[in-house]
Amino acid sequence: MQETDKLTKHLADLRLTRRSLLRNVALAAGGMVATSALAGCATVAPSAPATSAPAVIVKQKPVILLQGVDPESLDPQFGESGISAAVYVNTIESLVQYNRNMELVPLLCESYQVLDDNVTWRWKLREGVTFWNGQPFNAESVKFTVERTMNEELRQQGLNDPFPSRTGIQEVIIQDNYTVDMVLAEPNIVMPVFTYFLYMLEPSYYTSKTPQETALMPMGTGPYMVTDWVKGDHLTLEANPNYWRGEPPIKTLIYKPVPEKSTRMNLLLTGEADVVKDLDPDDLAALQGANNVRPSIAPGSRRTHIGIPTRVARYQDRRVREALRYAVDWQSLNDGLLAGLAVHRPTVLVTNEGWIPSSLNPWPYDPEKAKDLLAEAQFPMDEPITIYVPQGRYLKGEEVCLAIAGQFRNVGLNADVQVLDWTVFTDQMRSESGLDDLYLLGLGSRFNGPEDVSIVTTGQVWDQTGWIENTENGPKFGALYSQLRETFDEQAQHDLVAEMLDLFEQECVWISLWLQPAVSGATNCTDWEDWGGGGNLAMWPPPPDEPVNYTC
Repeated sequence: MQETDKLTKHLADLRLTRRSLLRNVALAAGGMVATSALAGCATVAPSAPATSAPAVIVKQKPVILLQGVDPESLDPQFGESGISAAVYVNTIESLVQYNRNMELVPLLCESYQVLDDNVTWRWKLREGVTFWNGQPFNAESVKFTVERTMNEELRQQGLNDPFPSRTGIQEVIIQDNYTVDMVLAEPNIVMPVFTYFLYMLEPSYYTSKTPQETALMPMGTGPYMVTDWVKGDHLTLEANPNYWRGEPPIKTLIYKPVPEKSTRMNLLLTGEADVVKDLDPDDLAALQGANNVRPSIAPGSRRTHIGIPTRVARYQDRRVREALRYAVDWQSLNDGLLAGLAVHRPTVLVTNEGWIPSSLNPWPYDPEKAKDLLAEAQFPMDEPITIYVPQGRYLKGEEVCLAIAGQFRNVGLNADVQVLDWTVFTDQMRSESGLDDLYLLGLGSRFNGPEDVSIVTTGQVWDQTGWIENTENGPKFGALYSQLRETFDEQAQHDLVAEMLDLFEQECVWISLWLQPAVSGATNCTDWEDWGGGGNLAMWPPPPDEPVNYTC
């Protein structure tokens, strides 16, 4: 795989130890060769491997975890992003999770299967699991969680969980305390993947609290309990002594938002932080040369792109969108800002290369073609163009947007950049009007073609292009996705995804950049490693791994 070869070369160039090199290349290979987790959906998913024995907690200082920004909410149905998910992965669990090969495996369920009607999904739940308040996790928990996503009164208060629209869920039927059926309006092969985002909630707690209260203090089944959150300063988690896989060996985790990457790096080098996310590729040499810290690199799954809102009149002409893509010099961005770690892909809508047809090629850089197309479309060259970018959220995000704005100016466009706080950025995305100009966004992926293409279907807040309604190919794409949802044959799934990708790329509503490489750092006191798609702060990775330990 190209991604694997690229990552291997750069790790070697940085003279990583043989142990680190083999470990990280194995991660890259696992992520890149993952195939559809949904092929043959009618079969029962395997049970998770046996869990590890609990470790003994010793007196230790809190482990400090740094991210670029704060979570927008700790109520997963009112706001879910990669930043929030880095907290949820330690606190609020789902029925399923991903292993290191990005394959879907059971977590709070023991197995699942689709019944003969192709619309009923039956879940066998894990027994002996309790929430932090001691209440049992059971079929009532699942029913409550799903039905809360469908609560119209809560939706008027800001609940935006996409589970109903993504799945077509109609009803939840309890068969017994640990068996529950989810009934859909029509077949949907991506159903198991969407339950990864369905974080299980405790009914009595969430019915007794307001959304404002649950946004600050959740109630989950995970290995760590939220005990304190001062927004903008710190979020404290304490080990759950009754966790069903055993009490975590690390007593206290403290998340801190630090927007500046250089500050995060310095805090790691001085020992004031233990695990730091979202570092720059040019930090790797310093990490490798330090005695007390080490790099952790994982293959990317975050689909980084510039989105073009087609609801804006000046972007409705396809020639304009094509021109914007021709104007971007991808290679100079990769070499100058990412140290060449990224791979130029035909598309970033789908991450797993096995789903991308060979007929698709990376978009070329051709500034003269861009000028010609803008002239043909009679584009208003004097009108200002803004690229919105959230502060501290994406790898070199501000620098990437400034460079692209410069490349736009090279073809005569009046382009500039506006940096927004992450919460302001997401609030604008969720507002009725949405974003009104170009934007940098990175969307997480589950390495599954049908799930990946779903992100640009109707009603998905994370895609601001509005292309389904406003372009020639949008309705065709939507019709094919409806067909795809009901197609259980794997080869037919691949054929449909290929056709949909061709339609999507023709419309040029995304300027594809890269799958963002995950560059993190950790002290030698912790055995934490990034895994899977990158950017994951799990302190208890998927089985059969043991929980993360802290030895200092």
